[in-house]
Amino acid sequence: MRISTGIGALVASTAAVVVIVVSIHGTSGASSPKKARDVTCSAMSGVDDTGGTLTLTGCTGATGGTGTVAGPFFTPASITWAAGGQSTVRFDPRPRRTGTCPGGSSAFELRGGKVRSPTVPGATGAFHATFCFDAAGTMSLKPGTVMKF
Repeated sequence: MRISTGIGALVASTAAVVVIVVSIHGTSGASSPKKARDVTCSAMSGVDDTGGTLTLTGCTGATGGTGTVAGPFFTPASITWAAGGQSTVRFDPRPRRTGTCPGGSSAFELRGGKVRSPTVPGATGAFHATFCFDAAGTMSLKPGTVMKF
């Protein structure tokens, strides 16, 4: 009798340990929903004027690699992505001057903008970019920087 009681206790305690191990292992392997990575673009070109088009290239995420935005680049701006979908960027229209760009043109930084992009995962949240403007009105990203959505 004692042996069968001991075996019963051993089986019951082993079952409890197995349930605990399965429970812990089951939850540790579960992944929480992953946030899409931020979208960045490594280049921008075009004349920032009414009727002009600015082209974004080297873009990451679900953008198709490129996007276009009508000039002038002002708030709100609507970017149309090559892969479909749009992003709306709102920002303080008073950029902060941050030095110079190659060729002596002025550099301006836009920070703290908000991006809304219901059709492009990752292109949502804060906006940041540092732009160069030359005398002809050509707009580009400051070398070594990216436009972040």
